[in-house]
Amino acid sequence: MNNNIFYSSLKFEKHRIPHVVVTGRRTGPTLVAIGLQHPTEFSGPGAMDRVLDELDPARLSGKLICLPIVNPLQMHLTDEQFRKCWKNPDTNLNRQWPGIPKSRNALSRLAAFIWDTILVQADALVDYHCCRTVDPRFAACLADHKPGEAMAAAM
Repeated sequence: MNNNIFYSSLKFEKHRIPHVVVTGRRTGPTLVAIGLQHPTEFSGPGAMDRVLDELDPARLSGKLICLPIVNPLQMHLTDEQFRKCWKNPDTNLNRQWPGIPKSRNALSRLAAFIWDTILVQADALVDYHCCRTVDPRFAACLADHKPGEAMAAAM
């Protein structure tokens, strides 16, 4: 096992959030990658798994932080149950960022926890979140958003 790759989990209330940190040999920026904001978005964890499997930390400058499952609160939902949640801003994690730490809404508290614990460290963020255009390499971006398309192709 490589000393520069650390696998752990973050505790949020009664849930665990998988957490992987890869530290490069040289100092540099921090890239954060998050996946599975919604229970139907399996491409993010798959892409992160592939990147982590092929990544050589000795060639890396900076740090990579991966949260393959950023939303453990809704992982039990069926596709039909989630479709109802997705349309309601109060039950959609993507509509909660940056969150409110003491909110009555658990998703808002989760967003605040992730924001305050991990995202504040980021110089850049890759959100493996389904959007309008899905790249066959398992990355998503907005249609006709050239920087997003370049990032999707790179990942």
